[in-house]
Amino acid sequence: DSDSVELVEDTWEPSSEPQNSAKIYNFLKRYPQKLRDEDLIGFRITEADYIGAISRVQPTCKREGFGEAPKVTWDDIGALEDVIEELQLAVVKPLRMPEVFKHIGITKPAGVLLWGPPGVGKTLL
Repeated sequence: DSDSVELVEDTWEPSSEPQNSAKIYNFLKRYPQKLRDEDLIGFRITEADYIGAISRVQPTCKREGFGEAPKVTWDDIGALEDVIEELQLAVVKPLRMPEVFKHIGITKPAGVLLWGPPGVGKTLL
């Protein structure tokens, strides 16, 4: 099957050494096609990975120089209706109607992770 990938290493341990970043980069260069769930068996992201990344990652709002939130409404954002609906349900409505969500056992969200390639509207959302 041309879409399958053979994993060169089935585990990756976090480290402050750049060699691990190079391993990931080289793996992604060798296998640019979308990975299937079974291709990722053995891969894991740990708390140590997140902690290691904190010192190397700069939030978009700082990187792009936003000093204040742009004056954008949901109506200004086109072609992302499904994402907007998910964000409304996951973030906006629980914050605006906490009693309703508490009644059904849902607490306020701690946040959401927006993931995707550049130019798809993450920062705008």
